[in-house]
Amino acid sequence: MRSIKQTREPLALRQWKRQNEGLPDGQTYPPPGNILQVIKDALHKEQMGLCAYTLRKLQTPLDGHVEHIVPQKQQPDKVLDYANMVLCFPPNGGDTSFGYGAPVKGGRHVQLNVDFVSPHSKGCDKRFIYKSNGEILPVTNDAAAEGTIHSVQLNCESLRDLRQAAIAAQGLTLRKPRTTRRQVRGRTVAEAKRLASNILKPDANGELDAFCIAINQVALSYARAENVRSKGIAVSRKK
Repeated sequence: MRSIKQTREPLALRQWKRQNEGLPDGQTYPPPGNILQVIKDALHKEQMGLCAYTLRKLQTPLDGHVEHIVPQKQQPDKVLDYANMVLCFPPNGGDTSFGYGAPVKGGRHVQLNVDFVSPHSKGCDKRFIYKSNGEILPVTNDAAAEGTIHSVQLNCESLRDLRQAAIAAQGLTLRKPRTTRRQVRGRTVAEAKRLASNILKPDANGELDAFCIAINQVALSYARAENVRSKGIAVSRKK
């Protein structure tokens, strides 16, 4: 998960709600198709092209659906509250076939910061720990982070494999000692640190790479471990 800085609701949505205030259609979700697309476009831009929960890449707004962080059934009076909306994979919000993501969470009742972490909360990315094998763990004693991982099934094997592949593609594999027959070329400490910084920077289109938070964390862990390994080799050579 990545902390999303949300802006003011789109003007078109605000105007539509004002025009339909008090009317049945103006108090239900979804709004007309053109307004729904405006919402998806705005969320896609705010989220820099990533799914709010899984950090999968959403190439276009059409690759995701609008998810209500606090379910519509739980807060029916806020179904059109933009502050409660995020864009999530997959395009069909009812498609549970992937085994993870917003559709799996469904209409499950949530208590923010008690059993669920909102991607709109500041620093929410620091409440999760990503491992090089693609696994995600909650920070110690963070029940809300643990509940989020369970609710959205962030450790589903297929999603974990996608994260692991993205991490491995960045060369974040610790090099084997010289005593082994085959050398594995990983990144240097400086390269890993540079990657950790650059992966959090949006591209020219204002978008981020998939699983950027996971890659950032693993790159920093890699740099620390590689630094220790290198120092150990240097010490052993002096003996």
